[in-house]
Amino acid sequence: MKKISQLAKSIYIGPNQRPWAMPRLYQRFWGHYELDQESGLYFAKESSAEQIALIRATFKLLPQCFQELCRQWRVTFSFAEGATACGNSSTFYADFSRQPDEYISPHIEIGSESLKPKRILAHLGHEVAHLFWRTRGEAERRAYRGFLARSCGSDTVEVTDYVHGLFEEYLESQKKFRQNKVHPNLHDGNFMRWTEESFCDTVATKLVGTHPDRPDNCSVNLIERVEEMQNSLQLEL
Repeated sequence: MKKISQLAKSIYIGPNQRPWAMPRLYQRFWGHYELDQESGLYFAKESSAEQIALIRATFKLLPQCFQELCRQWRVTFSFAEGATACGNSSTFYADFSRQPDEYISPHIEIGSESLKPKRILAHLGHEVAHLFWRTRGEAERRAYRGFLARSCGSDTVEVTDYVHGLFEEYLESQKKFRQNKVHPNLHDGNFMRWTEESFCDTVATKLVGTHPDRPDNCSVNLIERVEEMQNSLQLEL
């Protein structure tokens, strides 16, 4: 991996470099990105100095392997007034079905809500955790998914309200699947989405101590999950 001093000071990403952004909604992610020399991250040219400084400072609090992944995959960052293009407070974009790897082109968009001091570390950690998850081998991800399936029951309350909603969707589709009332693809998709988002928000919870969106009745054993992340995914937090 190149040293920060060896990275291009400015890069242009257009449809040839980021084909997943062809839909009009995502074309905002084409354009010029400038290198931040201290963090090694690329920011949209129109980013303010204050926005860059906040991400730079927060980025230093992430696990070292997360930081190295962002540089290795040349993750770009941009900011949105209000919600992101997907309607979230922050969003990770990439297309890991693309070949060769340079067309995967990971990008993180940070909305106004995520820039708030009580949320920035949890939300940035969550989005970068997606990159970590997507770059693991399928056997590693399968092992962690299996752990979640075994350790979560119908009475489990997840680490955040957002993930708990996805967990309930999965449980409902599981019930209908057993009754032959839902297509297997929908059931599998709900399972995949819940497990990935659960991983990301569990990482975020570990980083901040108490997640700002943690339910009061959360029943997750955080220590057990963090240990399993080390066993299945070789992630030390």
